[in-house]
Amino acid sequence: MAMMKDKEQTGVYVDDRLLDALLGAPSQTQSAPPEPEAAPAPAPPPPAEPVAAPAPAPPPPAEPAPSEGKAVTLPGVRPQVRVNLSPEEHFRQGLERLDRGDAAGAVRAFERCLSMKPDWTDALFNQALALWRSGNPNAATTVFERVLELDPESTDAAAALAVLALERQDEARARAYGQMLGGTAWEISYNLALLSQQQGALRQAEVLYRQVLAAKPECVEALVNLGHVLRDLGADREAADCWRRAANSNGDAARPHFPGE
Repeated sequence: MAMMKDKEQTGVYVDDRLLDALLGAPSQTQSAPPEPEAAPAPAPPPPAEPVAAPAPAPPPPAEPAPSEGKAVTLPGVRPQVRVNLSPEEHFRQGLERLDRGDAAGAVRAFERCLSMKPDWTDALFNQALALWRSGNPNAATTVFERVLELDPESTDAAAALAVLALERQDEARARAYGQMLGGTAWEISYNLALLSQQQGALRQAEVLYRQVLAAKPECVEALVNLGHVLRDLGADREAADCWRRAANSNGDAARPHFPGE
């Protein structure tokens, strides 16, 4: 061990106790502090199992196709039910519309009726009447003639055809149909005049009533009706003269037909 120099030689004071402690202590080599062990790397996560894609939602059940006679409901739409009517129900619809003055609607209803029952004479007659009132006299004539083909004894169809012929100024055909109503020539003229008056064909009625009176001057019914026709035409004086003649001919028979009686 090397000797320390005297403190007097060096001028450095060293505590003997400290010196002894230093000399007597075993030599220690300080080593670098051990490096901390690296933490073990975390184990890799297990492989993720594949996730199945969600199954597509099943399509909504298809609604059954609408069948005849069943209602179909749509958003904002009121359900409607298709109803198949019988010929008789279409016939009643036609009569109701004819009564309401809906001649065009009546024609359509009778057409539907006749599409199922084509030879029904009542439906044909009313269809012809509806055509007449809707301003189609030619079509009405055709249908009335069809009624006569199916029922030759139909005086209603003959009377209607007679008036339609008068509207066309076809007096010969009108008389031919008028003969089907029966009676003598003046009676046929009277019936034609009455039909014309009922249909509002006042000028035709006037002519025919005068023909009756030419053949039978004291025919009370013709005098009274001619008086009504003349009054409606504005010939009040001539109307009063006809009623006077009727009263003189047969007052009891004429009085119920006078205005106000």
